[in-house]
Amino acid sequence: MQNRLLEIKKKFFEDVARYKKNHSLKFGIELIFNLDFWPIILIRLEELQQHLRGPLTIILKIILLVIRPIIQAASGTRIFYGAQFGGGLLLHTSVGIVIASKVKIGNNCTILSQVAIAHKGDGKGLGAPKIGDNVKLMNGCKIIGPITIGNNCIIGANAVVLTDIPDNCIVAGVPAKIIKKING
Repeated sequence: MQNRLLEIKKKFFEDVARYKKNHSLKFGIELIFNLDFWPIILIRLEELQQHLRGPLTIILKIILLVIRPIIQAASGTRIFYGAQFGGGLLLHTSVGIVIASKVKIGNNCTILSQVAIAHKGDGKGLGAPKIGDNVKLMNGCKIIGPITIGNNCIIGANAVVLTDIPDNCIVAGVPAKIIKKING
């Protein structure tokens, strides 16, 4: 359990470092005043709660039940419990972001406003998307179904991704298609 707690702490500090760099901040404490960072705090506290034992678990669970709707309302995000995130996550202008449960997102990913990452709603293939490392999800894009997006990809604004995307690609369109390979 100690290793898992150290991993959560490491991911949190990677998140702080990305936000500090992105917003040209000197001190991490300044992030308390950034509504885009609040969902990150919620994500990491929920990860922590999953691995604590004893009375602290109950206390943290009650706190999370109270602050979750407040953070969602204030930041405009809806991240369902059970989504997994690597370190260095950056929610840039977080309004309208919706991420379903069981979604897996890698390290150093950037998610812009109005992005939806969801299960497929047709009753078949209900799996959640898996997103690799260093992926940028531009404004309004939709990632739907049990698909995989490789590392170092950029998903264009308002693209609708319904199929797997290999590493090092830029995709755009409805439905999304690979428009360029990036030399990785």
